[in-house]
Amino acid sequence: MRLFELLLRLFTARGWAGRLSALAALAVAGYALWQGELSARPLDAALSASLQGRVVGVQDGDTLELLDASSQTHRVRLAFIDAPEHAQPYGTRARQHLAQLVFGKPITVKVNGEDKYGRVLGEVSQAGRDISAEQLAAGLAWHYVHYAQRDQAPAHFQRYQQLQTEARQQGVGLWQQARPQAPWDYRQQRR
Repeated sequence: MRLFELLLRLFTARGWAGRLSALAALAVAGYALWQGELSARPLDAALSASLQGRVVGVQDGDTLELLDASSQTHRVRLAFIDAPEHAQPYGTRARQHLAQLVFGKPITVKVNGEDKYGRVLGEVSQAGRDISAEQLAAGLAWHYVHYAQRDQAPAHFQRYQQLQTEARQQGVGLWQQARPQAPWDYRQQRR
């Protein structure tokens, strides 16, 4: 249950028993949040293990907006890659490339969970093509090893590592720069 709903229940509950149970639920949720248990949580049961729909927006080089058959929109963060931020070199190019690959097209998302911003984390494919792999091969994203080591299938992990290595060796995309800065380092500097 969401924090807002717990607070609402707390203030609208009738009698001490209702208020006490709502307060206890709020305390448990607060403790779990404090312990970090809710930062990367699985999606609600309402979302299945996969989503299908048409891409109606591309926010950056690793985030898109999907419109499903029931006209519900989902913000989707491509799992296991991290593209340059808008203000970084190749940030705009990464977004443009992702848009060329998926905008207006049907995609399938293998759902892995939800990130701390409420976005669906997933492996995106379009007509059988792995979109994260396409971004890596074009030199427009980094393999997000920090999360991939833990959650990505070993064969896919090795493939993504190889794609990034090849892009770097060929000097494509962001690897044309003498010293490209990883997005996670860029974000850390701005905090």
